[in-house]
Amino acid sequence: MVLQIVGFSTPYWRYKEDYGNAGLFKFCLPNVADIKICGEFTISDQPDWFKAVLSLESIAIILQILAALFLLAFHCKNESKDYAKACFFFLVMAGICGIIGVSIYGAKVENTDVIPLNWSFAFEIVGSGISLIVGLAASFSLVQQSGYLQLS
Repeated sequence: MVLQIVGFSTPYWRYKEDYGNAGLFKFCLPNVADIKICGEFTISDQPDWFKAVLSLESIAIILQILAALFLLAFHCKNESKDYAKACFFFLVMAGICGIIGVSIYGAKVENTDVIPLNWSFAFEIVGSGISLIVGLAASFSLVQQSGYLQLS
């Protein structure tokens, strides 16, 4: 969750020293005479694919927060499997939303050869991947413990 929140909120989805940096909400031009010029994107002026990325990444973070709340409820309520199932479902969905969001951004953003994708974008990929893997692995473990799946 921390990786996705940091990646989502920082303006380093794209960066190159000579061109500046940009995130989902903010952009900064390169320093000229030690003056940093930054601005914010106006969401209404952005293309639909960019709005979709914002929406998907926002949904992914909300789903991760819900997963954390259900994990807390799982530990407080005698380890009810219903809370665990909800937690794992939210993690898998968060991972899927995040991966779709970064895939759209990576496919649609222009001039990645001039201003390459950077660490905030990578944080989103890693955070989404971790959510998906943990959610699937935990779901598999839960199914195996319940007796629906027998491994010999």
